[in-house]
Amino acid sequence: MKIQIMKLLVTGSSLGFVIVLASCDKDKQQSRYNEFAGHYLQAQHEYCSTNIFVAEQGVASFRQWVIDTNNPCEPWMSRDLTIFHMDARLFLIKEYLGETNDAEYFYHESVNTLDKYLQHLQTLHLPDQPHPIAPISSKEQLRERLARQEKGLDVGWMKK
Repeated sequence: MKIQIMKLLVTGSSLGFVIVLASCDKDKQQSRYNEFAGHYLQAQHEYCSTNIFVAEQGVASFRQWVIDTNNPCEPWMSRDLTIFHMDARLFLIKEYLGETNDAEYFYHESVNTLDKYLQHLQTLHLPDQPHPIAPISSKEQLRERLARQEKGLDVGWMKK
């Protein structure tokens, strides 16, 4: 009888310990998500600024934050896909500013990062999707994709 009670107590306390750990893990995950979301929303806000230099700084800062693998990104957003979006935005900004060398750099960075993301998807062997993400082969395609993705977004610097 005492042995059964001891087993029950050990099992019960182990279960309680697992529940506490799961709860702590959930809180940690929520905290990491909130950290990512805060940085993302700040970058979105700055990207929509009427001041292109604020937009550029906000996007570049968020890009650097995401590149640092110590910062949370996954599983909410793919790190590569997030970097692709920031590189594409920096391409547009640099192009708008007439900084052709930097625009060219960010065009290639965005294409390469998207290709890396697509290669990763292939390794997952996911079922075919109705609208798979296609690679980008021209600057016009990149501009069009960003325009579709940002439809409805009030980007102030683009209005000037």
